[in-house]
Amino acid sequence: MTLAPIEVATRQTTRRRRALLAAPFLQDFLLLHPGKPGGLKIGRRRFRELQQAAADGTTCPAWMVEAVRDAWKLEVTDRPIDQLVQIRTPSPYGYGRASYELNLGCNYDCEVCYLGLKKFEGLSWLDRERLLHILADAGVLWLKLTGGEPLIDKLFPDVYTLADELGMMLSISSNGSRLSNPKILDLLTNRRPYRLTLSIYGATAEGSL
Repeated sequence: MTLAPIEVATRQTTRRRRALLAAPFLQDFLLLHPGKPGGLKIGRRRFRELQQAAADGTTCPAWMVEAVRDAWKLEVTDRPIDQLVQIRTPSPYGYGRASYELNLGCNYDCEVCYLGLKKFEGLSWLDRERLLHILADAGVLWLKLTGGEPLIDKLFPDVYTLADELGMMLSISSNGSRLSNPKILDLLTNRRPYRLTLSIYGATAEGSL
């Protein structure tokens, strides 16, 4: 994935996470519930309807009320679109998925893995912030955060929060060693990833996941 030609100025993002996300994805348009699996294909016409409703400050259309109720048991009748749905701007670049290695290195030194030999290092916060805005402007909707071990990265909470605010559906690949950390646990409880993948290695091939 080549990102260098895309020049993006750092922008402020809202600190309020909306319950739903409407976004282009490849050749279609989706309505998603961050932290929940699955989604709804809504097509270009209904996506534009949501854009217009948000601009006009009107409430959820009837088709959306019914679809959201059926999919996620969520009641949105009479809710203003602009307070409920984060609407991603279509990108001319058309990317849909990306994987971001936050760092090199790990707090484990498993014999089966090369990362124990790597020096722990990663981008500065300003570079990470710029990268996340580039990914969002490139159209990335699904972003996997990995490493190394991403949860030991001191900037993981900032990266995760900004990616969430930019309207990305987040997954994490981790060894799980820091999930008991109260700050990490609170972050992932309040801003749930749609997927958390844990690598658990045992003494035998049969005991490894």
